[in-house]
Amino acid sequence: MVTIKAQTSPRNAARYFDEHLSRDDYFSEKQQTTGRWFGRGCEVLGVESESVIEQEPFVALCKGLRPDDHAKLTQRAMANRRCLYDLTISAPKSLSIMALVAGDVHRLFGELTNVTPEDIFNGKIIVVDMPVKIDGAAGRFAAIIWKYCMQLAVGRRIDKRRPVFIFADESQHFFTDYDQMFQTTARSGRCSVVYLTQNLGNYMSQSPGEAGRHRVESMCNCLKTRIIHQCSDPATRNWFANAIGKHRITRQDSESTSYGPGKPTPTYNEKLVDDYWVLPDLATGLKTGGIANNYRVTAIVTKAGKMFSNGRPALLALFDQRKFEPGYWPNYTVVAIPKPKK
Repeated sequence: MVTIKAQTSPRNAARYFDEHLSRDDYFSEKQQTTGRWFGRGCEVLGVESESVIEQEPFVALCKGLRPDDHAKLTQRAMANRRCLYDLTISAPKSLSIMALVAGDVHRLFGELTNVTPEDIFNGKIIVVDMPVKIDGAAGRFAAIIWKYCMQLAVGRRIDKRRPVFIFADESQHFFTDYDQMFQTTARSGRCSVVYLTQNLGNYMSQSPGEAGRHRVESMCNCLKTRIIHQCSDPATRNWFANAIGKHRITRQDSESTSYGPGKPTPTYNEKLVDDYWVLPDLATGLKTGGIANNYRVTAIVTKAGKMFSNGRPALLALFDQRKFEPGYWPNYTVVAIPKPKK
């Protein structure tokens, strides 16, 4: 990408020289990088081609003077004239990241393999064993590529007798724009998607802007079963409460007392109001397990279109951490994707 910016202040030429033509380069361990003269105009201006640009001749040129003898180059010398154009050539950020992880990613996806996304249709469970905290961008890229390829495989498969799933913890690290599109048809592909995250803000940070917010909300609204644990983020709590919806209830509006023979008689006036099924603040007091909570974890569970036995579209659930045992899968069902050895 090329960015062009006009410099209209010759008085700032010295500062421009210090900031852009003579500076420490953070890629070269504090080694100073300097600007150089190039082009056929060097001979006309009296400077040597490919020589280092000094501050005095550079400032003189910005003021409309020759770099060598400071003779006038133009008749007009307005204070706000355009004295130079600054051209910045930069590669996309995705290309810069790929340059850092190309080795690992290439070994994972550019060489022969004995596992494909379609293996999940035969009962395999594919685990991308490259944690982001350990493998950084390479681990994130590997997980995103595998998830995307699985989404494509699910979308085009014909035999849908076996249901499959995609499970992602800290899923904001692997969120892409395609997730929203895939989620709209995941049910028809018989694919259950389980995404875990701390709050909605994590998704918003990966998909900024107004269009990004709509993508996040669309994807989340397509997740039909939602479970919220203790949450301190107001935006997430409000979204969860609004997703469940409101119902119409009768609430006392005012009270009046009439006096006559005998005791005073109170009169209550009522009105119909719309109120949340689940108040947003309810999620702040949920139990988080551990010794302090006797190893109990509480959560609010809701499923689109379902009314639970309590007559509400949401249910307060209790999980006992001591009763959950780690499951074991037969060896032939799990395919781990570790970081390749060099």
